[in-house]
Amino acid sequence: MKNKPLFLKIFPIGALLVAISFPLQIAYLYELNSDNMTTILSMLTPLNLLSILILSISAILVHKMHKSTYIIIPIMFAVLYINNLVVYLYGMDFSTSQILISFVLIAISLQPFYNETIKQVMNDPKQRWWLTPKRYNVRKPLIINSEGFELFSETANISKTGLYATITEHDQLDFFKVDQIIEVSPILDRDMSFKAKVIRIDDQKDGLGLQVMDLKKSPFKFWFKQQLT
Repeated sequence: MKNKPLFLKIFPIGALLVAISFPLQIAYLYELNSDNMTTILSMLTPLNLLSILILSISAILVHKMHKSTYIIIPIMFAVLYINNLVVYLYGMDFSTSQILISFVLIAISLQPFYNETIKQVMNDPKQRWWLTPKRYNVRKPLIINSEGFELFSETANISKTGLYATITEHDQLDFFKVDQIIEVSPILDRDMSFKAKVIRIDDQKDGLGLQVMDLKKSPFKFWFKQQLT
């Protein structure tokens, strides 16, 4: 699945729509049009303005997938709860059922933030699978060097940021560990050797996920382009 979770696409839009709805509700309830914008804005309470601000900030943070989202969301919930409570206690424009329904909908809309998958992608950029560069099925022989050993390998696929290298013998996987830095050389072009970091060890398929180091200066960038032409 290469798509960003639908909830994370919809929530920022929904939060902004709710923020915009505050002045629109006033315009609707009191039959005011755009010519009365000053009057509409003057009728927004401090709680309304705070709600609009918090909703807008939440929309931006979720869109940017910022970790601070998990700070602002409880604050947003509390502010909207207090706003609804004040409307319930002192307002005359909405019925009790409308207030309760809006509160329940707010609570339901925030629940997905605490789903494990959403929490993972929000807190760890490495878990954002939809940002993974496109992979190309290219098989090229390689030599891998690290800490005194050298072994032959082959690419299973490549991307603009790294590659997946197959290992001939399962026992050879024991030579590697995650975050280890190794040197990789295309057998047909040893001058194109580059350094890469092991980011995944696949025991099932006997392979390594490698992330190329210092991409801007690495010859891998040029070698990658060669393989696609």
